[in-house]
Amino acid sequence: MAAAGRAKPVNAAARPPRTTTKPTASRQQSGRWTEEITMMYWGNGMGGWGIVLMTVSNLLFWGLVIAGIVLLVRGVGRGSQVDASSGQRSTPQQVLADRFARGEIDEDEYTRRLQVLSGAAHTHGPGG
Repeated sequence: MAAAGRAKPVNAAARPPRTTTKPTASRQQSGRWTEEITMMYWGNGMGGWGIVLMTVSNLLFWGLVIAGIVLLVRGVGRGSQVDASSGQRSTPQQVLADRFARGEIDEDEYTRRLQVLSGAAHTHGPGG
């Protein structure tokens, strides 16, 4: 070994020689050299089509998540409107009862108008 002209370092913090063929990185931590296996993305790593597929699937996934949230919010928002606009027309009695419930008219006016509507329905009938 002396023929090589170099002696091994005596310092304990000196970097140890590599003994593996795996891709490694040496770093000094707390006064000691440590060696860790590193990940390389060439050779057996992901190629061009893998990156394209990963990008497309990622965009598709987040697009579906966002679309699901939008549909859920729209569906919940329409839940209260479905009752009001279910396609059925309110009868005059229902409109009068709603106005009375909201306090737009008093009890005397409600009963008077309800009698008028009841009398109009019996005397004129449908189509007048």
